Amino acid sequence: MRRATDRLVEDLRTGNRWVRAAAVRELGQTRDVQAVTPLLHTLRAPSKEARAAAAEALGQIADPRAVPPLVEALGDRHAEVRRAAALALGQMGAIAAEAVAPLRERASSETNAQVKAACEQAAQQIADATRAAAAEGESDAATPPEAAAE
Repeated sequence: MRRATDRLVEDLRTGNRWVRAAAVRELGQTRDVQAVTPLLHTLRAPSKEARAAAAEALGQIADPRAVPPLVEALGDRHAEVRRAAALALGQMGAIAAEAVAPLRERASSETNAQVKAACEQAAQQIADATRAAAAEGESDAATPPEAAAE
């Protein structure tokens, strides 16, 4: 997998936008954390399509390092990027807990209906995942070790 990721990261550096777009999509599908840093760079690319694709890929990988840059991307001037960032954060679940407030803030001020809906949905997904993780932790703590081993 490492060799495939390296090849895809190299493809991100090519001048051909079609190759770069395919590499971004494939990097997300690999879910390889080695792709996070190059994808974070792509999240700042001049092309709105590249930024949106990078946001989607980062959501698939679900690495906590991507949360602050994705929150920042909620302020992108292009709705396509804002929507992709919101959906990516929602896909990340509980590890994106710090994004709930910014997502709700964006939803309250957003003029694009699709972005607004994506922000609301993502905030709810993260909140639900965070509650579920907390409840699971509580039930694990309440279970005596000998009962858990059975």
